[in-house]
Amino acid sequence: MKAIKRAAVWAACIVCLWVPWAQADLLSVGGNYTHPVYLLNNGTPLTDGGGSVEPSYLNGNLLGFLYCVDPWTVVYPNTNYNNTVVTTNGVINGAAVNNAGQIAWLLTQYGAGGQGDQAYALQAAIWHVVDPNLTIDPTRSSANQVNLYNTYLATLGTNTGDVGAFLWISPAISGSSTKYQGLVAPGNPVPIPAALWLLASGLIGVIGIRRKFAK
Repeated sequence: MKAIKRAAVWAACIVCLWVPWAQADLLSVGGNYTHPVYLLNNGTPLTDGGGSVEPSYLNGNLLGFLYCVDPWTVVYPNTNYNNTVVTTNGVINGAAVNNAGQIAWLLTQYGAGGQGDQAYALQAAIWHVVDPNLTIDPTRSSANQVNLYNTYLATLGTNTGDVGAFLWISPAISGSSTKYQGLVAPGNPVPIPAALWLLASGLIGVIGIRRKFAK
């Protein structure tokens, strides 16, 4: 019996040490996105890439869409971020996203993949919700993009959605202190790395063997 208890204690210790490593997710950002999105920052023209960045994968799972929620930092297409942090509480790079509930509502209603006017307008609307100083530039955007943008925001009103239904992603690379652009994607379950399942299976086997010999 003592041997079984010792094995259980060792198993718990190893899992505790392993879990923080397991929480470092791998985000692979795709190379296609709506670019550029023309904005005004307090009336000053601003050009930024945005929209659904595709194809993008989280721990090998294809994401249905991936939008930027942090207009003031940069994320690079065709890049692997192997130390990414993922939450379901609207926190990006350690800080709560402004109006995360309203972003969740917009994504629930209009979130989709692709590179068309809908993605363009949705990206502009998300950035406006994050920072009201940012608005779509009607002189450099198409009439349809502007109409969609205005429709999205008018329909949004004061509505809020389920923040927990989405993955709020802070891309990071091991060994780098760079702060990358925060992203949001549909809330598909993030799989536990296969290596952790392998470790758990091995520990269960060790405990089983201990128990057999104890008898």
